[in-house]
Amino acid sequence: MKANTKKKGNPMKKLVPAAGMLAISATMLATSTYAWFTMNKEVTVQNLAVQAKAEGGLLISETQGYAATDIWDDSANTTAELAAAKVALYPTSTANTGTWYHATSKTANDAANAEAGSASTYKNDGYTALTLTSSELQAAAAGTNGKKDVYFADSGTSGYDADDAKYYLKYTYYLKTSTEGTTTLGLANGDQNLNISVVNVTGSSVSTELNKSLRVGIEIGGKFYIFAPVSGATGTYYVNASSTATNAIDSSASTHDAPMTVATGLTSLPGVKQNGTPVYVYMWYEGEDAACKSENVTATLDELTVNLEFKLTTLSAAATDSGVAVPTP
Repeated sequence: MKANTKKKGNPMKKLVPAAGMLAISATMLATSTYAWFTMNKEVTVQNLAVQAKAEGGLLISETQGYAATDIWDDSANTTAELAAAKVALYPTSTANTGTWYHATSKTANDAANAEAGSASTYKNDGYTALTLTSSELQAAAAGTNGKKDVYFADSGTSGYDADDAKYYLKYTYYLKTSTEGTTTLGLANGDQNLNISVVNVTGSSVSTELNKSLRVGIEIGGKFYIFAPVSGATGTYYVNASSTATNAIDSSASTHDAPMTVATGLTSLPGVKQNGTPVYVYMWYEGEDAACKSENVTATLDELTVNLEFKLTTLSAAATDSGVAVPTP
């Protein structure tokens, strides 16, 4: 990823809002009868730029190091690499970033084919797993005209083609404290804790049905925290982390209605003269949300603003880590 190009000493940088601008328009492809978890409909994201904010003694950057050329302060911008890109997103589903799924169902406007507590038996449950290569060939479901080329998008890669569809977007930021030495974190009363303090969406099209399925996932310290920032998201749905029933995830426990403050299980943060701790931010349309279906992709969606904020705070009461463990590759 390119380095943050903000100049030191600029008095305006503190005024930059902690927001990402999502100018989103919906695009319907030629074959229009497909599932809630669709491969032949896409949402086109244009002029995408994401900014994150840090408070309470935190510093944030797009670069990990601490050389003179690395800019660390209270806000971070994505680079121009994606700012002018046009990225098409297909709905997907994940519980922990270790496995991502796409549709194989053939029924238009179906809702949530996965069943609570059942194994992910792929086509019988209406979805199949992606293997997360940069591009792989997937056969379309029998009797459909589903897309065969499967992609995922990582902001660290290049070659964003307007004709290519992605399943999620991923951004990388780094956090550290503004003090010397490592800061120990915990979840007990009186401990310092890294909070995810703001994840929300504002804009003229927030009430649009499709946007209820928008998800923001934040990976910190080996845990994954999923947020449903648009009001009205499905209260309960199920995704499976593997082909066994034991890894079914209930969204009422694993997905947070934003905005809200969430304590994380991160155990330490580096000091100002150390490399930063990575924070991975994912954005996708959740296929298991009841709003993520073909009939809701009907019109142009206006600009949305996505706000992310992290804060270092002292806990006034014991907290619980609600993150889902990220599988080791």
